[in-house]
Amino acid sequence: MNEETRLRLKLMAGLLDYPGTPGFWTRLAKRREDLRDLLPRLSPVIQTWETLGRDRLARIYVETFDFGPKTALYLTVHEMGDSRNRGAALLELTTLYRREGFEPPDEELPDFIPSLLELAAVASDETGMALYERLGQVAAQLSEALSSDHPYRPIFDALKDTLTYLAPVIPPSREETPDIDHLPYPVEYR
Repeated sequence: MNEETRLRLKLMAGLLDYPGTPGFWTRLAKRREDLRDLLPRLSPVIQTWETLGRDRLARIYVETFDFGPKTALYLTVHEMGDSRNRGAALLELTTLYRREGFEPPDEELPDFIPSLLELAAVASDETGMALYERLGQVAAQLSEALSSDHPYRPIFDALKDTLTYLAPVIPPSREETPDIDHLPYPVEYR
């Protein structure tokens, strides 16, 4: 992956940070020129955010990403839902961070998409390709789940395009698979 693509991933990771985080708006102002040069289609997003204001954007962020599995910013929620296998997947991601020479974020689970985007931007090619494919799938799902006028939708569209270029995305299956392994079977009807 070239340096420009790495910077794009880092920029999009920063845009997906919670807007109420201390320093978010200062960092955003500093990244404005890079956004204009590397991701020009996202420049209007920043203008929309500024029009909405800090409090309203923070409320939209929470309502969008914190209250529903279809728009959660956690990779394994999209891949596994509420499966008990999610814990093992989180441990595998923690190992992945460490194998690449990093520690997973302290304040978030290791599958937090912005953190994984930052990891993907600096990871080895082998790790990067695995992350691009997985993150590309989720970016496509998030893009589809958000309305066309949602203030975060353009980020997922850009992310989907970037990651699809790096690792082609296979359309997600529409079938849901419930986690029923823990139920007593066989169920007998008489």
